[in-house]
Amino acid sequence: LFGVTCHIRKETPDSKTNIQFIIDSLSKDSQDSNNNIELQVQSILIRRSHLTFDILNKKNTEKQFNPNHIDFNNISGKLSLRHYSQDSLNIQISKLSFDEISGLNVDKLSMNVISNRDTAYIENFALRLTYSLVSVPSAGISLSGVDSLQEVTDKLPLHINLSPSIISPKDLASFLPLLKDFSDVIEISGDISGSANDISLNKLTLQYGQEMTFDGNMKLKGLMSKKNELYLLGQVKKMNITTEGLS
Repeated sequence: LFGVTCHIRKETPDSKTNIQFIIDSLSKDSQDSNNNIELQVQSILIRRSHLTFDILNKKNTEKQFNPNHIDFNNISGKLSLRHYSQDSLNIQISKLSFDEISGLNVDKLSMNVISNRDTAYIENFALRLTYSLVSVPSAGISLSGVDSLQEVTDKLPLHINLSPSIISPKDLASFLPLLKDFSDVIEISGDISGSANDISLNKLTLQYGQEMTFDGNMKLKGLMSKKNELYLLGQVKKMNITTEGLS
């Protein structure tokens, strides 16, 4: 797909999009007995493409990411469908890049996504923004035995192996404009495991500019609790905070 432009829109959040007829024509559940189209896609190569999505009755915002009005430009990358069935999926995303109108610039996004009915894994996740680089060799989540939203936050087991990464807050200014003036970067690595309401951060190393360094383990309890009770437990091996870091 070279130089493709696609505008997707819908009148309200509950209405159908302007490309619904394409989705219906490709659906296996279509009642049209004359539909003899068989389509198998193993890989998609995209270069210099443009994609927009708009919910027309929602207010637009400038210079701030808005999920109701998305505008991706200069899209390039490759998507390879290694395996697909009703029970499992294996997709590789290679060197995906794009510019969003809010100011979010993704220079490179690569990962393998492997999932089935009970588990989902991400391997070799690499994200490069203008000033940030995030590397996650492996991450996994188990969906078995989870029947409600409350169980998702209380019981859903996850594990994330975060390799040494660099995060610049200004790269996230399109989501939170107050971050645009942050010049320092955050260097972080560690192993994250547990559930949304009981998160363990092991082998955690954290450095924020010259103002703060941390090496140790931490545990967060009640992050998604309806009682608004957050507990933070920590085992500190090394910690240094300057007076500037406290201000």
